[in-house]
Amino acid sequence: MKKELYGVNVKIWFGLAIAALISALLLIPYSSELTGTPFPPLSELMVSAAIGLVQFIIYAFLGLKISRKIGIEPTPVLSGKAKLKDNLKLSVLLGVSVGTAIVVLDWLFNSLFTMPLKEGASLETVNPSPLYGFLGSFYGGIGEELFLRLLIIPLFGLLIIGVLKLVGRAKTWKITDKVAWTSIILAAILFGLGHLPGTAAIMDITPIVVFRAVLLNGILGIVYGWLFYRKGLEFAMISHFSSDIILHVLFPIVIAML
Repeated sequence: MKKELYGVNVKIWFGLAIAALISALLLIPYSSELTGTPFPPLSELMVSAAIGLVQFIIYAFLGLKISRKIGIEPTPVLSGKAKLKDNLKLSVLLGVSVGTAIVVLDWLFNSLFTMPLKEGASLETVNPSPLYGFLGSFYGGIGEELFLRLLIIPLFGLLIIGVLKLVGRAKTWKITDKVAWTSIILAAILFGLGHLPGTAAIMDITPIVVFRAVLLNGILGIVYGWLFYRKGLEFAMISHFSSDIILHVLFPIVIAML
């Protein structure tokens, strides 16, 4: 196998895609319990896995390719240009901190506003079991980061730079901090909106629910986006996974104990 194909490291490319697919499969028990839907049959699961793998292969390729084009080193650890220990503590600390902050902010929202829970929904349905939450956390850390940080941030950056070049405001395709932060914020907003379909399973979608989703998830998205841009995808993944452990494992355990 060639080391690179179209300027993209093949091992990193397919390694990320396969890891994302595995994380998506691990999410299924969590999603099934959250929405109250049965586990899909094997035939349906195999079709979904095949489609998901193709999608992740495309996402990973485009993300790696576009990142390099605009001057972002997307995977410094996997590329051998950085060591995991360099920013491991920072990533975990940021993930745990923002995860805890989201728990507090969510409590404030629930205290100040009446969340439109659907009939039959309760804290038990809102928070699936910690085991399923742990399995689902891998999708947050891998699958979501591959799409929203590796692909979407560089893609937004490329589009913005392209517009700036058309109007004569940019001379090269190299990303600047202003363009990067604009892309990070846009990706964070998309991250928040992307959680609404899951929220719709337990709540009616109202303006306050949309605001809550964009605000809370947007805070997380900005942190992960900064880590991706400044440190690399690997550290954004670690941070996101750390946050999800707080949100989907430790917090449900605390709720169950109360």
